[in-house]
Amino acid sequence: NLRPPMWLRVNRNHHSRDAWLALLAESGMEGFSHPDYPDAVRMASAVPVSALPGFDEGWVTVQDASAQGCISFLEPQNGERILDLCAAPGGKAAHILERFNPKKLIALDHDAKRLLRVSENLERLVLDQHNVEIVTADATTWQAKEAVDCIVLDAPCSATGVIRRHPDIRLLRQSTDIAQTVALQQQILQQMWQQLKVGGTLLYITCSILKAENEQQMAAFFAEHADAEEIKIEANWGIEQTYGRQLLPTAQSGDGFYYCQIKKLG
Repeated sequence: NLRPPMWLRVNRNHHSRDAWLALLAESGMEGFSHPDYPDAVRMASAVPVSALPGFDEGWVTVQDASAQGCISFLEPQNGERILDLCAAPGGKAAHILERFNPKKLIALDHDAKRLLRVSENLERLVLDQHNVEIVTADATTWQAKEAVDCIVLDAPCSATGVIRRHPDIRLLRQSTDIAQTVALQQQILQQMWQQLKVGGTLLYITCSILKAENEQQMAAFFAEHADAEEIKIEANWGIEQTYGRQLLPTAQSGDGFYYCQIKKLG
């Protein structure tokens, strides 16, 4: 029921986080660094983005701290192909490009209008898009032209981890929606697993706090896929689950998110 904090991601192509925090202080505002996520800044109080130093120039963007955690698991080598699924509005794709230089980044979403924001965000952040392919497609049926090395699947979910940002979820979400969402997640997982190279990794993410969409979803996946192996997340944040790691929303931290990293065996 509390108002969530305003979290930002500093674009290290322009400034280090400490350098940008100094600019923020010069502007008369206060921000705090996150202990685990090296690009994350929590504002002492929310402000219009126009007041942030260098926002229009791409120095910083708005992104919840928990969503920034995905970059912790990605260490692409030169020549890797990364698939960012359910990519709109582009926060994770932008973060990947700020930190790495993949051979190919495919940003896929079924909503063409929301995908326009991916291009807009990459342009504002002054990120090189020559190796970016933005695709409007259904993740339950899409086929890659060639197998990819890494899949970041920010799966459709109940969004129960972000209710404080979207309180209408309490009114709009029905209990019957969960089973339908779990089934959709399974369809996407099945289809995308076929697009992943042997030896590649799939990072499964939701902004849910429900076990049915998270830990139990992963338990069912591993039970059905002998060629899947969990890569245990060793971290100081969140709560370790049987599979994956769960973050719960707290007053001064990020939203409710779930992460599970999977390797495809030969």
